[in-house]
Amino acid sequence: MVSFLIFSPAVQVLNPGLDLNMPEGMAEHVKDLIILTCGSQMLSLLSNYLWLLLLLIPLRGFWMAWVTVISPWLFAPAPEEDPDADAKKQRKLDRKMRRMR
Repeated sequence: MVSFLIFSPAVQVLNPGLDLNMPEGMAEHVKDLIILTCGSQMLSLLSNYLWLLLLLIPLRGFWMAWVTVISPWLFAPAPEEDPDADAKKQRKLDRKMRRMR
């Protein structure tokens, strides 16, 4: 998940990698996964059932997919149709039908 430094032949850094303290982007989610994994490992010392906290990872993935992709796609308002475009399409269809006769 975290990339390595990429150097050019002139020994200059081309890509510094991923900063886990970035407020947006993939780094935020990677940091959340690291915290959840460490926390569940620490808490599993108390009980074997606390390993089940790792099931929150796919739930979080589904939630993120729902909020960013699925829900906006399902509940998006219908596009408004332009009345001029409908009239133009109707005239075009009428001309086509007249040619067919």
